[in-house]
Amino acid sequence: MGFLSCLVNNTKNTNLAEQDQNNQCRYGSAMKTIVVFLVLVAYTKAAVEETPYEVIETAADYEIRRYPQRKWVATTLEALSYDSVTNALFQTLFQYIDGGNSEGAIIPMTAPVTSLVAPGASTESPSTFTMAFYIPEEFQASPPSPTNPNIFIEDRPEFELYSR
Repeated sequence: MGFLSCLVNNTKNTNLAEQDQNNQCRYGSAMKTIVVFLVLVAYTKAAVEETPYEVIETAADYEIRRYPQRKWVATTLEALSYDSVTNALFQTLFQYIDGGNSEGAIIPMTAPVTSLVAPGASTESPSTFTMAFYIPEEFQASPPSPTNPNIFIEDRPEFELYSR
């Protein structure tokens, strides 16, 4: 399947350590292990638009969500650790929603912000980190093109993931 088609194999398993191990996907011809993190952005001043989703299973410590096909704006960097690139990834995407796009449009912040980690071949090899913002419904049909060549619009197919 396509990007982030992370289908849950052991949804009845209630052991969180095993769920974390089982909540990994195979991606691309290299069949690298991909870890998907769902980062929920919290705001105190105003409510933000959230990506629509359906809860397909609820447990004590997590839920499994199905997200429909939607467009996201994303950027990717390679590094040895996620902590070293988090701010750069976020700031790059923030420039896009703050008018750094073909229309100069100010696009409202949304939730969640997702992060995809494609681990390197070893601990000494850089991993590939991709962060994405959901594009609000008012821009879904025709999102403005990014002016930064390191930003891209991603048309994600429906996918499922664990969320805590």
